[in-house]
Amino acid sequence: MSANRIVYKCAICLDVSEEPRECHGRPMIRCQVGGPGSEDCRPLEGESGELRTRMPRWWIEITRALARSKGGESSGNQYHT
Repeated sequence: MSANRIVYKCAICLDVSEEPRECHGRPMIRCQVGGPGSEDCRPLEGESGELRTRMPRWWIEITRALARSKGGESSGNQYHT
């Protein structure tokens, strides 16, 4: 069983940190990501196994969520599981 990891991501510049901090005057968003080798840490693949992106799934999902809420204030309490 993989241990969950927590990282923090800036909604403005997409910087990532292992420690909670402010970036651009706002708290970074807390993201729960899977441990090494977990499904959330793997890149997206197509139906026949071709690589669709080199970014891990958690990065893509949180970036999409940030894009949908663009312009909204971040409380720093948003989670990705």
